[in-house]
Amino acid sequence: MSSTGDAGEGRVQLYMEERGWKLIEGGVGLRTEDFDLVFKRGSHVLVTQIKTSSADDGRILYRNTHPHESANALVDKAIARSGRAIMVLVHLPEAPTITLVTRDGHPVLETTMPEPSLITWADPVDFAAKVEKERDEYASSTYLIGKRKGQPRRREGLWYPVCVDEFPALSSLLEDLEVGDEDR
Repeated sequence: MSSTGDAGEGRVQLYMEERGWKLIEGGVGLRTEDFDLVFKRGSHVLVTQIKTSSADDGRILYRNTHPHESANALVDKAIARSGRAIMVLVHLPEAPTITLVTRDGHPVLETTMPEPSLITWADPVDFAAKVEKERDEYASSTYLIGKRKGQPRRREGLWYPVCVDEFPALSSLLEDLEVGDEDR
């Protein structure tokens, strides 16, 4: 996993914990299959897959050629935990920096994580549909320059199909869940 992804996971963990959610499974930088972090608060469980961008416009790198399969796997993981699956999208204003420092006479890598400028969320099935729609649209046109000029674009060539700001703020989902708890 890249340091940008780790930074996004770390920031999401801090964000959720500041709002009273407890990390119950997964961890920053751990290799988990089909999900990243699982949080619990009261009766709610959120199984997350986190995507991070440090691009100026918040474009998300998403090379996965099977977004629907990935979405279904995330939903299955959530169902197995009696929870809800969500994609969490994080926009960092800059990439994390990694520096070599000396502590107690030993070299140590230190990562500085910037504060996120935006954290949003998406239903994984809706996210997959949006990715596929953007890829279809991209493939419906031709290359405009270069040696492939005039040839159809490949769907797989659209590596940045969505932006963080195309989705609602994560705080809106958390507020809705809190209101739901109050109604009980």
